[in-house]
Amino acid sequence: MNEIQQQIVKAYTDGNFLPFVYEQQKNGNAFIDDLIFLHNTGEINVVQSFSELRNIADFGYKFFSQREIFSKILPGINADTQDVMDCLNNLVNEAKGDAAATWILSSLDGFFSSDEKRSSDMLNIAASEPEKYYLFISRAITANPNHDEKKYFDKIIPLLSHKNKVVRSAAIFSLGKIKYGKESILRKKALERLAEVAASEIDDQVLGNIVGSVYNFIISDSSLLKKGIEMLIEITSKGGEFTTHIVSEEFALNADSLSDEIFNVFTDKLVTVNIKNKGTFNRIGMGLRKLLKANDYDKVITFLERFLLIQDEAFSFRSLDGFPQTFCADTKFLNKILTKWFLSGEVAFCKAASVIIDETHNEKLTLEIDTEECSDVDRRHLVFLARKSVGYLFSHPITATSLIVSLMRLTDDDVTLKDLADLLFYPLLISYSGNVREYLEDRLSKEIKLVKDYIQKALDRLSNYLKIINSVGNLPELQPYQRQKEAYAFYSNKILYKQYKEAEKKSPFLNTAKKITLLYGAKCVSYINRSSALPQRVEIPLQQHSFSVEMPRLVSIDSVGLDLLLRRFRLEKLLLS
Repeated sequence: MNEIQQQIVKAYTDGNFLPFVYEQQKNGNAFIDDLIFLHNTGEINVVQSFSELRNIADFGYKFFSQREIFSKILPGINADTQDVMDCLNNLVNEAKGDAAATWILSSLDGFFSSDEKRSSDMLNIAASEPEKYYLFISRAITANPNHDEKKYFDKIIPLLSHKNKVVRSAAIFSLGKIKYGKESILRKKALERLAEVAASEIDDQVLGNIVGSVYNFIISDSSLLKKGIEMLIEITSKGGEFTTHIVSEEFALNADSLSDEIFNVFTDKLVTVNIKNKGTFNRIGMGLRKLLKANDYDKVITFLERFLLIQDEAFSFRSLDGFPQTFCADTKFLNKILTKWFLSGEVAFCKAASVIIDETHNEKLTLEIDTEECSDVDRRHLVFLARKSVGYLFSHPITATSLIVSLMRLTDDDVTLKDLADLLFYPLLISYSGNVREYLEDRLSKEIKLVKDYIQKALDRLSNYLKIINSVGNLPELQPYQRQKEAYAFYSNKILYKQYKEAEKKSPFLNTAKKITLLYGAKCVSYINRSSALPQRVEIPLQQHSFSVEMPRLVSIDSVGLDLLLRRFRLEKLLLS
């Protein structure tokens, strides 16, 4: 034995094995190999030692780090299967409900690979004492790709009616993981047995696992689709939040490949999700992201419309994991969804469209009306779309303006073009005579003559408007006293300072970086300590950082009138003619 191996044996003999292992894990794979060698030669028993591992502070070493060490040892050792199961049971139970509690079971894959008989032994043991070893039922199946489907099927079927719901749930989950042959009749028998269980089952966790197994059956055998769909409809209708979570997991993984029948069943359940369940909600976002990447816009929009009509206004697109980033980068989707929802006039949809544009965090975002969504509309619909764009996107003036300009390209009717140009002038150009004017001036050279003429008329109206305002000069009667200016400035600064401090608390950068307040100077000086030299002086020139915000002029001139106008644009609907 080498020196490290001798130290391991001594620590084992002295009863100090686990703390010693924790200290020596820094030696990496060589240390793991030494532990495996000593166990297989009978010098130590790592399974017995780790069975005594406890998740308490006085042990002097960290529980989860020790578990990780055992997961690296397990694939290489020779050990009795039941002893390993008892050890892993202890390590899972001592994790005390931690989200990573069962992750260590994945190390069984390596343990089984060296001897496939171990998985069969494990299933036999688990089936004989299912309440104690229920965690190992599915693992014995998934870890052995060459298992005997009939043998495993016969072991699991009796557990479906076990009195303990945890055992029933594990058995149902495992039944869907068996690798059935292509023409196997056992899959059909399993589905029939699950139908019997589902008919009388009321536990949400059990119902959720039935959903997962039924889905596995019907995607593997199309002849079971009709029966499987009927079961999914029945189960999801009475399942609760856990069932919704299982549905969301399948949706996240397979949204872009689901058949229309399964998609409808799953989305019927997912639109009722409790948005406080972030894990479930995130998986819905993953599924929607898959659909967007597959350009399946209709399914995404259909789901969102159903969802918005059911959920309250507390819903945020940011909660859908990765979904906002995906749709923000897809202008074709944004064009389609804004056109469709603004045309509908449905308040819930239009508000959601506004939130979607907020999520882009792009003040220069330009969009166009989707011509496919408004191919058969008349002038009333075009003006209606423009008014909705102004009403809901007034705080995104470039986006609203770009939509109105794209509407102008769809008509050659002078009355419609005049109405659209009027909306460009009031309230957009009057409120944002900087950004909107610059955008429209840039568009002049790119638009067809008819559209260009009406844009020019709107710009000319703005020039005349500003000329008249400037000709009046400063009226003392409209100017506040110096004392009033100072009082308002103090009030505004106090509010901004409070908001700044609240935002600062949430900043990941400021929570990790050191903050230094400079009273004066043009450079920041730091000293870097070198091991072999004196501290080195480093000078960093300070850089300027600035930003500007254009406040809408009408907020100051006529805030009540502007608010009334925007509310009217948002709430109005087209009458059927």
